[in-house]
Amino acid sequence: MLIRADFHIHSSDDPLDNLPHSAEDIVRRAATCGIHCLAITNHLRFTWPPDAAALAQQLGVLLIPAIEVRIEHADVIILNADPHAETLRTFADLRSYRAPHRCVIAPHPFYPLTHSVHHALEQYHDLFDAVELSPFFLPWFDGFNARARRVAQRYGLPLVCNTDAHNLWQLGTSWTELDVAELSVTAVIDAIRAGRCRPVCRRVPLWRIAWFWLCGTVRWRLREARQWYQRVCQK
Repeated sequence: MLIRADFHIHSSDDPLDNLPHSAEDIVRRAATCGIHCLAITNHLRFTWPPDAAALAQQLGVLLIPAIEVRIEHADVIILNADPHAETLRTFADLRSYRAPHRCVIAPHPFYPLTHSVHHALEQYHDLFDAVELSPFFLPWFDGFNARARRVAQRYGLPLVCNTDAHNLWQLGTSWTELDVAELSVTAVIDAIRAGRCRPVCRRVPLWRIAWFWLCGTVRWRLREARQWYQRVCQK
């Protein structure tokens, strides 16, 4: 059967982003947008809230335990992770942690102004199971995704598309189409590794891109201000 999946989403539990929506909010929104499988990939923090997982099951959505871990200053998505993934720091750590029941994705690998893997994708290509395309590209320029496609083709890695959602409106705008035998974590990971996946990468409008970065900057500054105030109060 064909399903739609989004493997790169952030929630209010993310320690690096100041986001208002909970994991449950994400699950509800995904269900209404026709997303059958999702992973909440908070930075540095393993995420699989039992309440959200139970809600997802009720709504017919598969919630995969996941994390966006930082490996040698580069962000890497791990599907079907566990809390131990929070301790990974090097590509050697990632190699030891990698297992057949897990899936390692290179998110927006050549995108600027982010902790992308860049050249490490080629250097450690054997550690990755898939390469992510980003819907954040311009009408006249898609060079970062083009390079991701070339590298994926060179090393025989499947392509996926995720929203990297920091806002609920992003959910359902792009996705990965998967051909799976059943809606389970094992079946989803098997489909990715076998290349039974197709990225549906719909360009985010320019005004939406600007709004995304503006809101992100404001939320970041508000978080910094709150942390500063907390430090002052503790003195």
